[in-house]
Amino acid sequence: MARERLSSLFFAVLGLSATSWGGLALMAQLERRYVVRRQMLTQEGFADLVAIAWAVPGPVACNVAIQLGYVLRGRAGALVSGLASVLPFFLAMGALALAYLHHALPAVLNPAVLPRFRVVLACLIAVTLWRQSRSLLKTRTAQTVAGIATAMLWVAPTPMVFVGVLLAAFAYGWLTAPRDDARAPLPSLSRGEWAVIAFYGVSLAIFALVPLDAVESRVVDTLRQAGASLSLFGGGFSAFPVLRSLFVGGAHGVSADTFNTAFTLSAMVPGPLLNVVPFLGLLGAGALGAVLATFAFFVPTGVLAVFAQRWLAILRQSPRFEHALGLLRAATTAFLADAVLRVVPNIPLNALDIGLALISLFVLGRLKLPVYWLYLGVAVTAFAA
Repeated sequence: MARERLSSLFFAVLGLSATSWGGLALMAQLERRYVVRRQMLTQEGFADLVAIAWAVPGPVACNVAIQLGYVLRGRAGALVSGLASVLPFFLAMGALALAYLHHALPAVLNPAVLPRFRVVLACLIAVTLWRQSRSLLKTRTAQTVAGIATAMLWVAPTPMVFVGVLLAAFAYGWLTAPRDDARAPLPSLSRGEWAVIAFYGVSLAIFALVPLDAVESRVVDTLRQAGASLSLFGGGFSAFPVLRSLFVGGAHGVSADTFNTAFTLSAMVPGPLLNVVPFLGLLGAGALGAVLATFAFFVPTGVLAVFAQRWLAILRQSPRFEHALGLLRAATTAFLADAVLRVVPNIPLNALDIGLALISLFVLGRLKLPVYWLYLGVAVTAFAA
């Protein structure tokens, strides 16, 4: 396999991340550069990276970029590629957060723009929910798991419920899976790997058990966010209820309206949909909060993706694992459904917004155009009015 220079890897991923709206777009560009054009990775090898990224929590596209860097240049490549994939949207969302804090953003935007943007955002989440449901909820069992999870999230949208729903779905899938899976020997774990697993367990427990109002230490807050990142399966909008439980109220003091605004603006910026994290981190705890939140949400899952490469061949031999992971992913549709149910009631019911919603559903669902074209159309229309 040809070796990529670290500087070339950094600037290539940086440029691709800066011009990719959404995780799927970034993965497609990475594949085009390193599989089709440069032929530094085979099609099967890249498919393995994508499979691992979908099997672990966190932002799928960034996890693919981190793994790609690891395959090409080892740990240094993973660090360089991961940093390059995050830097563009970190700077962009940080700038938007500063503009929002200093009231420059509301002054620039027409008062009618943000509410219209939220209509488009609600339609984008709804289309994502529809596509994911069609892909994941193909059996009666998966539909039942998704229905129960949605009801539980609506009644009690707390971190303990988030973690409990995912663990219960995975455990149920594991216990009800076919029992004829191959018994491949598991690889031995080093002390460092056991330490990483212990860190994940502690941070996930802190996220599930420590209430937001009880968090006073920045270290505990960062560990709580790292634990939250381990509960994020199924794409960026699945993070809506999780991030809401982390940043709205409590020590961070982010209002529900500001939180919805942050998610609305995130679709305007390149990168995965978790690009909202630096915005919320900066609003909650300044520049250091933005850095720590971004580190907590992107580093642990990236390390886990690299760590999981050793297990891919074994997991492929386990129908039990595949069945359990399938039901876990079915449960993640509940997080998208919860996002829709929380956003839609805040949209005023008038003829203009209903018309915009119908157009947005057609453009996003049928024509499959990027959402920023809708945002641009809404902004131009508002300024012209």
